[in-house]
Amino acid sequence: RAPHWLEGKRFDVIHFNCGLHDLKRLHSSGSIQVPSCEYEANLGQIIALLGQYAEILIWARTTPVLDGQPASKKGFDRFNRDVEKYNRVADRVMTASNVLINDLHGAVVTAGVEKCLSNDGVHMTELGYQVLGTRVANAILSAIRPAAYRLEK
Repeated sequence: RAPHWLEGKRFDVIHFNCGLHDLKRLHSSGSIQVPSCEYEANLGQIIALLGQYAEILIWARTTPVLDGQPASKKGFDRFNRDVEKYNRVADRVMTASNVLINDLHGAVVTAGVEKCLSNDGVHMTELGYQVLGTRVANAILSAIRPAAYRLEK
């Protein structure tokens, strides 16, 4: 069943991501919150659901994190090696499902991880948000322009 915020709606594009919360390594057990095989299955379900509500789906690759971020009070850590692993899983799922991929991870790496990530090692600086915002806007515009041209002809 669809969440209430999707019911009765139709979108041209849905740009989406999940992953940073899935790949948390819990201090209590040392395990990842959502194992990669479960993450992969969840992505398939998300694509099936969102595909009912949008003509175009765009997946945003998960952005890098700084290892050793100050998350000790939160009870978990995140590591970039896990981000990379989960991005590979998502790349495989999205490619198999013909979902467009927006490489936000690569955009942050190109712009400079240390410049884009704030001191908490996860959230963006002003520059990081500018990099991501520009990348998302361009991905959406690139996806809808062909549809707009087809409508005009």
